[in-house]
Amino acid sequence: MSRLIIITLLIVKLLFAADEIKGIIYDINTKEPIVGATVYYINGKKGTTTNLNGEFTLQKIKNTPLIISAVGYYTDTLYSVENNFSLGLQPKTENLKTIVVLGERFGEYGDFNAVHRKAVITEKELKKAACCNLSESFETNSSIDVTFTDAITGIKQLEFMGVGGANILTTKENIPYLRGLLSNVGPSYIPGPWLKSISYSKDVGSVINGYEALTGGIDLQMLESRDRDSKDLFLNLYANNEGRYEFNTSYKYEIDQELTGITFLHRSYRNKKMDSNSDDFMDMPTYNNFNLMQKFQILVGSFEINTGFHYLKDDKNGGTINKNTFKYSSNNELFSAFGKIGFIWPDGENSTGLQIQFLNYKNSSQYGIKDYSGSMKSLYLNLINNVELSDDILKANFGFSALFDKYDEKFISNSYLRDDYSYGSFLELVGNITDELNYIAGIRYDYHNHYKNFITPKIHFRYQFNDDIVLRAGYGEGFRIVNIFTEFSQTFVSNKNIILKQKDNYGYGLGYDKTSNIGASLSYDFTFNYYDANLTIDYFHTKFNYGTVLDLSTSNNIIFENIKNGIYTNTFQVELTFVPFLRVETKLAYRYLNTKQKINGEYEQKYMIPKNRYLLTMSYATEKSSSSNFNLQYDLNIKYFGKKKLPANPSNNLNDYSPDFALINAQITLNYKTLQFYLGGENLNNFRQKNPIIDYENPNSPNFDASIIWGPIFGRVVYTGVRYYL
Repeated sequence: MSRLIIITLLIVKLLFAADEIKGIIYDINTKEPIVGATVYYINGKKGTTTNLNGEFTLQKIKNTPLIISAVGYYTDTLYSVENNFSLGLQPKTENLKTIVVLGERFGEYGDFNAVHRKAVITEKELKKAACCNLSESFETNSSIDVTFTDAITGIKQLEFMGVGGANILTTKENIPYLRGLLSNVGPSYIPGPWLKSISYSKDVGSVINGYEALTGGIDLQMLESRDRDSKDLFLNLYANNEGRYEFNTSYKYEIDQELTGITFLHRSYRNKKMDSNSDDFMDMPTYNNFNLMQKFQILVGSFEINTGFHYLKDDKNGGTINKNTFKYSSNNELFSAFGKIGFIWPDGENSTGLQIQFLNYKNSSQYGIKDYSGSMKSLYLNLINNVELSDDILKANFGFSALFDKYDEKFISNSYLRDDYSYGSFLELVGNITDELNYIAGIRYDYHNHYKNFITPKIHFRYQFNDDIVLRAGYGEGFRIVNIFTEFSQTFVSNKNIILKQKDNYGYGLGYDKTSNIGASLSYDFTFNYYDANLTIDYFHTKFNYGTVLDLSTSNNIIFENIKNGIYTNTFQVELTFVPFLRVETKLAYRYLNTKQKINGEYEQKYMIPKNRYLLTMSYATEKSSSSNFNLQYDLNIKYFGKKKLPANPSNNLNDYSPDFALINAQITLNYKTLQFYLGGENLNNFRQKNPIIDYENPNSPNFDASIIWGPIFGRVVYTGVRYYL
């Protein structure tokens, strides 16, 4: 099968072959690739820039000199050019009478040049914690929270700006991925060691990627087969004191100069049944997970093709240990095939791209006496054109997209069938009003088979006061259909009655969610004690013009209702990153989150969302010895959560609000040549929510409820692991 795939890709490569030149531009002293070097012909009509690996591809023009330039380097001119060449540029070595700023880029940083409020979490930051999968990749992040949905299933969900992760448009290399029935469980299906970086934005992003971004966006960049910064082979082993074991590997290879590939493999399991509070319920389910991803990249002429597939099988078992009173099981299978084709037009300035993805996901679960099964088949197509209308002043992105989803769900004896299909077009203008003021203005029109026509506008501004201070502001709208059983799966582990206040007979009968998001961000780069530092202040307001509200105000019922102006959230955040002492990277952050939803006509605080959250992270690395290539890195992470409002329950002896609490995580990493050994602990202060399951002795009673989770349900976790690069 693998040979057939490779042969097919080689044929495709030959079909797209063209007369071209390729090259790599690097620093002649350090041999490091130069990113963003400009490569152009002397007539100025064709040109390009180098990528993260210093590589470029350009259509060949005979008998025309080629100029290569980069900031901080002497410009070079080639009068005779051969294909696949390498060129080293000489850095300028003038004596500058200025203050030298020390240090390197932080593990998480804001993109200074982006019009959107965009931040990037790098591999460096991800390695400061165990980071076994995406849902565990935000331990050192101040904007995104990860919480358990309940005390039985072990499902972790993302929370961003006061709402659940399903409202975030999560893309994998700019293709929508964790959506639909995957929105809640999907983050645990992306292993952290497969990721090169995670970027996220607090505004609603671009119209190019669709209409489903309600509160922000996350994009996952996987390791690449042509990434010169990474080794060919990577191995990662992980184990903790709760019987969790993980193995990750990635291997990249070159079939020929145009065709490369990278293979990812993940295997993990937990077979230890733990009951730390003696309620006979497992703290976490046992599980068995197999995860495989394959990617290929073809660079031929003016074409770039990226394609691959992802397969996963995940089985979980939990519930009671000794008594057969409540059993939990979940069997999941996922297959997706994806591809991107890009073409640079002969003028070297305009391009066309096609994104395509097919996804098939199946789930079958048991929650005590309740059964649930769900399947989703999805096809996504997106054609994007990039046109430069005026040099460095105005560019346009426009195209067409289509999305086809087929859902088949069954809960107990009720079936919920739904075919969603939509198609539409978009236009986005990217321009400069002045050198200091930039904007992105977009609009898209879509037609939905049930909800008919809708328009999604988005606009963003960036104003640069000087070299250090940037102000961003934006407004945008979003639209999507809520999948209540997967997004609110915690309702399955409660014996309250589930009531749907239906408006029609389409799907769940609840209608759609529609939001408007407005906000601003101020970023200030400065030096503190000769080191880089940054202060960022954000404020965002999200209003659900139509929102699906989960009403838990009564002790016996769970009510789903779509309410006009039903939810709003205000988010204010201050974050400071700086280096107070030599090699001590520090982050301080405070976030105020006011999220309310309409219950019985009145706005009330949303359940399980803390208004106040504080974060302190510190990272210290010893100086690496040139002789032994050895150093140690120490990472500390302290999070403090304010009180959370709790739902009503007749047997709940807690107050209306949870107590405040803190969590302390730490890790030590030993770096030696191509090996990294790490030892860490989570929840080192051993804080736990006592008796998280209400009426656990009677799982069939009306009072049984395992969904009221406001804090950690198990105590201190100690883990260790090794990373190996070759």
